[in-house]
Amino acid sequence: MTHLGERGSITVELALSLPIVLVLLVGVLEWGWLLAREVELVQVAREAAHHATLVAPEDDPEAAATTRAIADLLAAGFDPDLVDVEATIMDSDVGEVIEVRVSTDYDSLLGLLPVPPRLAAGTTMLLELS
Repeated sequence: MTHLGERGSITVELALSLPIVLVLLVGVLEWGWLLAREVELVQVAREAAHHATLVAPEDDPEAAATTRAIADLLAAGFDPDLVDVEATIMDSDVGEVIEVRVSTDYDSLLGLLPVPPRLAAGTTMLLELS
């Protein structure tokens, strides 16, 4: 048999610890969502750059990379109005390379914690067909 005071102390302990546990849970969800979106951006940039390496130089690899990145971003559920894609061919010591940069505004999952307003990713690959 428990005493009335013990039951009351359990209720007080729960009332004090529950908000802390909920804040931690919300933080894990928010940052997990943010990292998942960033991983998707990195993958889109890599896929677009890889796609550009398979296109003949006369077929405009920059346009091919941009088109592929936008298609992949739409498939991943990103808002097309918030997405910026840049594909640039540059000379390097090893030959021509294509750099693909993808960025988007980040919409917070719950809006309760401070998160970066913009996510960005990029990659550079050698154009072997040039």
